[in-house]
Amino acid sequence: MRKDNLCLLRGTLRRPMLAAWLCLLSMTFCITVAKAQDNNVLIGLNAPAYGVKIKTDFNTTSTWARGYSIVNRDDTKKFFGLGVLGTAPNGIEQMTYGYIGPSYNTSYMYFLPNGNVGVGTKTPASKLSVNGTVRAREVNVTVTGWADFVFQSGYKLMPLDSLAGHIKQLGHLPDMPSAETVMKTGLNMGSIVKAQQQKIEELTLYILQQQEVLKAVQSEIRQLKSAIKP
Repeated sequence: MRKDNLCLLRGTLRRPMLAAWLCLLSMTFCITVAKAQDNNVLIGLNAPAYGVKIKTDFNTTSTWARGYSIVNRDDTKKFFGLGVLGTAPNGIEQMTYGYIGPSYNTSYMYFLPNGNVGVGTKTPASKLSVNGTVRAREVNVTVTGWADFVFQSGYKLMPLDSLAGHIKQLGHLPDMPSAETVMKTGLNMGSIVKAQQQKIEELTLYILQQQEVLKAVQSEIRQLKSAIKP
């Protein structure tokens, strides 16, 4: 290394502020070059007003994706990216979905214009649709009302004979979805937990009723035993 360059390097290391300014100057140069290479990428404080903007420039006859990605050295493998897939029917640009992941068609998350978010699916039908297993320490589901009305006075239990007939005819408990319905539409967690709680409380009442019947039978048995004693 030349002596004058070595002195400059030592001086730079001794002056952190100078090193920082040189780094900032280098970044500014790289950003200027990037802007010069592609007018669709806008970086700066004035245009755009905040951060980085990438012009979509969607094609009018097909679907195009625009965004940025992190790739390997020779640009043969994409590691991570963020962008938008869209079209421009009649010259009006529209977003099909936004994505986070390696590429527009093999991503981890998708965002629809209506606000729905999909994890592992491009077509989320709800605010959050997950095509896979969800693991959590706790899930809090908001429900309207609860099943304690079963314990209120005046609640009428279905007679056991009627209950047996319902099960024999339909193959499931009253007020519970059938297997066919569950396979077709899935389960609403709040509703199904509430319905299951109702069945638990009804079962408790059935048990208490049978306990009263059992007590009466045992009392009659004791009376009969006393009556037949020599």
